[in-house]
Amino acid sequence: MADEGRATAMAATGSPSNRHSDIIAKEAGDLISSLHDDILQLILSYLPTRFAIRTSALSRRWRHLWSDTWSLTFYGDRPDAASINGILDRYRAPKMMSFRICSGSLCSRSLRSRANRSDKLADIDSWINFAVSRNVENLSLYLDKDEYDIPDFLYVNSSLKQLYLQLSKSPHLLTLEIKRYCVTEPTQLVAPHIRCLRLRNSEKPCALVDVSSLSQAELDIAVFKIVDNKLDVDFHQTMVVKMLEKCQNVEKLTLGANILKILSLAELRVVSFPKLKLKALTLDTMISRYVIAGIVRVLQNSPDLKKLTIQPMGTYPIPEKHIDIYLDSHGLNWDQSWSSEFDVELKQVASFMQLVLKTTKTLELIVARVKGYIKGRCFVELRQMVPMLTRNNNVSIVLSSRKKRCRATG
Repeated sequence: MADEGRATAMAATGSPSNRHSDIIAKEAGDLISSLHDDILQLILSYLPTRFAIRTSALSRRWRHLWSDTWSLTFYGDRPDAASINGILDRYRAPKMMSFRICSGSLCSRSLRSRANRSDKLADIDSWINFAVSRNVENLSLYLDKDEYDIPDFLYVNSSLKQLYLQLSKSPHLLTLEIKRYCVTEPTQLVAPHIRCLRLRNSEKPCALVDVSSLSQAELDIAVFKIVDNKLDVDFHQTMVVKMLEKCQNVEKLTLGANILKILSLAELRVVSFPKLKLKALTLDTMISRYVIAGIVRVLQNSPDLKKLTIQPMGTYPIPEKHIDIYLDSHGLNWDQSWSSEFDVELKQVASFMQLVLKTTKTLELIVARVKGYIKGRCFVELRQMVPMLTRNNNVSIVLSSRKKRCRATG
């Protein structure tokens, strides 16, 4: 009877392990419930909107929390237009930080007829207007090819800080900035009307199919994937040279450190470079043996160059060791008179300026933004060298440091 009583009590209260789990769950629930609404809304902002809305079933307090989040995301969950419109009707936050939407997810169901296509484009207009009315700062639009022209007002919107577009052929878009980190598929850029392109590319190729109106470009590549310490030079070299070919008529060009490293390797391999009509060239790089060969060839292929700017910048640089491994495996060698990019000296900067003056014949101005790696006494010494460097030509050299800027003319 005693055993039977204990069994009955256990059945009524649950096993010790079950009671322990219930206590942990209750404590966790109390911890989350104790958080302020602002923190809960921040957490919900990182979820796809459909998942954030599901939390409204938890309790009365959670019923409207999602509607005050700072972010809405309709991507990958394939909502229909009516559902999106219904969600936006219930959204209450006066300020929106991020709005992300994929119109392609509506294609299979909404483009059966011309009328449906027209309705869909009207919906996209209304969604963009909704985001703008909430002073959205980050807007991501994944749009169908050749279907939708971005409204002109979006490009001059005062609140918008980042605009990500999968594809647009708007004739009024003059400046296009693309950052393609961790993109897994190749992309083709068809933008015949743009005048200025800023492209920070991924390891997958971004083919510049039609940029025929381009007059200014800023280009670099980000190399994330290096297998077994092997850099895929053939792949990156092909991509970079094709980019330059599409920039032959560009007058203002900025090249990042990784592009210059790949061009240097291409120069060692005797790969032909296109002729350029550059008037102004900016080099976002440290001065080192890893970029010198590429820089020299670009200068040689720019017979109309008037202005050269050097500034030590760049993102996710290709590690030196991977380039050295490639050189060793192919029996290639750098000019050893140049040090590595992590050992820049005053003498090296002066030598680089001498090399530039020797290589170019039409140059009128060199701007060297050497802050960060030429400081104090070294900067003073470099300034004193300038008259000697420019003694036999009419080139002006402008040096800038962290605290002051000086101009020296030969």
